[in-house]
Formats: sequence, structure tokens, C-alpha cells
Amino acid sequence: MHADLIYDIGSNDGSDASFYLAKGFRVVAVDADPTLCDKIRTEHATAIASGGLRVENIGIGGESKVLPFYVNQFAEWSSFKASSKATKQLTHTVIEVRMEPLSKLIAAHGVPYYLKIDIEGHELAALASIDPEGGLPAYLSFELNQDWANIMKLLAIWGFDAFQLIRQGREFLIAPPNPAREGGYVAQKIHQRS
Repeated sequence: MHADLIYDIGSNDGSDASFYLAKGFRVVAVDADPTLCDKIRTEHATAIASGGLRVENIGIGGESKVLPFYVNQFAEWSSFKASSKATKQLTHTVIEVRMEPLSKLIAAHGVPYYLKIDIEGHELAALASIDPEGGLPAYLSFELNQDWANIMKLLAIWGFDAFQLIRQGREFLIAPPNPAREGGYVAQKIHQRS
């Protein structure tokens, strides 16, 4: 495991990757949307040039294949799941995206210290594509969805035994500790509920 490495699966606009980079971690940012990957590459060209950031324009799932990806006009809702907010709310387009197992990404970049997965209902497929024999992250974060019970069973099999539920949304962010517990301190603006 690489103590300075974070995977941001479902990197979206790159805001999480930016936070991790500012704290001094190396980051592998992964997103299925090529437009978002191009945005991250443009905004973080210096971090890419220095080797601090790698950007992978792929989907994460059980096997290497090409699948339809539903790109919603609200990028955070884009998904490989046809029956989701990606297709049921606002407007969307469909593109073809190469899917790869997470074990292949780990073989290419190393076992991360922290693994964040937020890919709109496809989290179980991503987690199940890890080969635990190749190494597991010390910490992981994922969005709860209808597969939560199966995700928890898988993590328990792998030996994860402590969990924390945190409400999602910028207005619920907790101020980071100063001094930081890991990496450097980076201030985070807390949005209040209106």
C-alpha cells in the first residue's frame, strides 16, 4: 500500500482530487465522462506534469468491456445504470465508455491508502472488481445506495470492521481538524443550510 496515494473514482469536476492534492497526496482521478476528464487535465496540468496526478477516462466494473454511459446535464447524476436519475431527470446523452476492473487500475498505479468511490449506483460492481489478494486500501469511502447491504457483506469478508456514516452534501461538511490528522491542513469552506 502507498501511504501517499488516493484514488478518486467518480472524480466528476475534480474538486475532491484538488483537495487531496492540496493536502499533499498523489491522486488517481477516474471518471467515465471524457469532458470532465479533460477539465481536470486542463486545471491540473502542473500536478500531472509533476506526477502527482493521473487521470483515467474509464468506467470501473467487473470486466474489460465497453458499455453505454448515461451523461446527465447535471454531471453528478451521470451513471452506467440506465434506470437512474441519469435518465429519469433533466436531459441526458449516451456515450460508449470502456469499463475496467479496479484490480487492473491497482496493478497499474499501486494499492491506494484511501479509495473514494462515488459512481451513482455502480459502487458494488466497482468494489467487487478488486482482487483482495493484490492488496486493499486502509480506508475507503462510498455512497450508500440500494446495494449497501451487499457492499457491507463484501467489506466484512475483507476484514473491514469499523464504519462511519456521514450525511452527503456540502452543507453538511465538517471542518477539517487543524492540525490535520493526515497530509497537510487544507481549510474547507462550510456551506450553511438556507
